[in-house]
Formats: sequence, C-alpha cells, structure tokens
Amino acid sequence: MANNTYSATHTRKSKSNFYYALRFLPRLKREAIYSVYAFCRFVDDAVDEADDEADAERKIAGWRSEIGNLFDGNPSHPVTRDLQSTLKQFPIPREYFEELIAGVEMDVRYARYPTFDDLLPYCHRVASVVGLISIEIFGYRDARAKDFARDLGIALQLTNILRDVGKDAEQNRIYLPLEDLKQFGVTEEEILQKRSSPQMRLLLEKQYHRALDFYRRASECAKEMADPQMFPAQIMGAIYRRILARIAEQDFSVFGERITIPTWEKLSIAFQAWIASRYFPSALWRNAY
Repeated sequence: MANNTYSATHTRKSKSNFYYALRFLPRLKREAIYSVYAFCRFVDDAVDEADDEADAERKIAGWRSEIGNLFDGNPSHPVTRDLQSTLKQFPIPREYFEELIAGVEMDVRYARYPTFDDLLPYCHRVASVVGLISIEIFGYRDARAKDFARDLGIALQLTNILRDVGKDAEQNRIYLPLEDLKQFGVTEEEILQKRSSPQMRLLLEKQYHRALDFYRRASECAKEMADPQMFPAQIMGAIYRRILARIAEQDFSVFGERITIPTWEKLSIAFQAWIASRYFPSALWRNAY
C-alpha cells in the first residue's frame, strides 16, 4: 500500500478545492491522488517562484529530467518518490506527466493567446491532463471517461481564468483570447489597469458561457456513464460550477477580492456526492453542474 506522507502533508496544507474532492476516497487512492497534486504544485511553483525566465526554464528542464528518473526507477525528489509508489498501483502513462510540464512551460513562453483555439492546448495540458491522470486512479469502466475528463478539465480551467483575470493582470498575463477582446472593443490596457466597463462585462460574460458549455458537455457524458467511481470528479465540477455561478451573481466583479465559496459549502457538496455514490449511484449525476 502507498504511504505518500510527503505529498499528503503538502496537499492537506494547501486546502485547495482539489483537497475537498479527495477526502472521501479510500486511503490508497487518496494518497495516490495526493502525490499527483503535490507534483503539479511543485512544477507550477518552478515558474511562479523563478527569479527570471532563464531560471524558470532551468527548473522546468529539471522536472522534465526528474520524470525520466521516475520512469527509470530512480526518482530523487520526495514528491517523485511518492509518485513512484503511485505508479506501482496505477497505470499512469508517462506522456501525461510530460504534458503537464509542457503546460507549465507555456506560462513561461506565452502571456497572451490570440484565439480560443490557441488557448485550448494550454487548458488541456494544465487541467484536462490532471483529470486524465485522476481517472486512472479513480478507476472507470467506460472509455468515455476520457472525454469527460477532458471537457471537465477545460471547464475548470476556464473558470479559473475568468475568476483570476485581475490577479493575472498583475503579472502582465491575459488568458482571455485576444480575438474576444477585439470582438467587444476591450483593449489589453483596460484589463491590465483593471478598468470595468459595459464592454468588459460583455467580454467576461462570454467567457462565462463558454465555461458553462464545457460543464454541460462533461455533465452529459457523466450521466451517460453513470459511474459512481467518478464521484470525486463530480465534487470538483460542482465546486467550480458553484464558483462560476458566484462570479455571475457578483456581476463579473473579477478585479476585486478573489471570488470563492465558503468551506462549509465545499464540504456539503463533497459529502452529498459521496453519499450519492455509495447509496444512490443513479442519482449522482442527475443534477450535475
């Protein structure tokens, strides 16, 4: 049995939305997911905490090399040692970890995305791939689970992008497609200066509806599968779908305090999904997203 103490400690301290989705998993699967989450955070921090672009590239190269060590059976970092234990239990392809790293690397190389089609590979790498890894740990009985993971991952990432428009602007980053800015007559300077306007609201509302579309796609796929093993993903989707609703309720005020939902609400969502998966699996996805 896995005993990913290092990764578990790191994940518990973070108290992210990811954490609440994992609380009701069996211990073996929970610790495996902890190791994946911790890996994602460490690779992401390689960019966020780098001194400059060259330093970020060096750190990313280091993690890419460490994945080679991991799959060669000689990991050197505590988090990849935990992943080694996870890989003994669950068949996670090496390419998924390499795609995750490539997604983080995009944050070094790109601060703008001309079109939504240009943004999609980023969303896939930093979010959908996490879902693809996760379902290998949750277990699934239907190949459509991969389509579900891809669509839900994009929905979650689009929610993050919308919520963090102001925060990203402080780092000179704009993840909203530039073609959308042009459509609504919003300039990059308006976003970087966090200037609200009727045009800005229309721009943000478009991102909201785009995210909703991916939640709907994921939900329809999940309902067709009706797989109770997917309940942690349902928790994640429900939490982030609620955050998306809160953004709309607050009239797309994404330049102020970061929009979230209270801990009690996250726990309530998680508990209800767990109960449904155990006792009412056919109802688990009835009102998803």
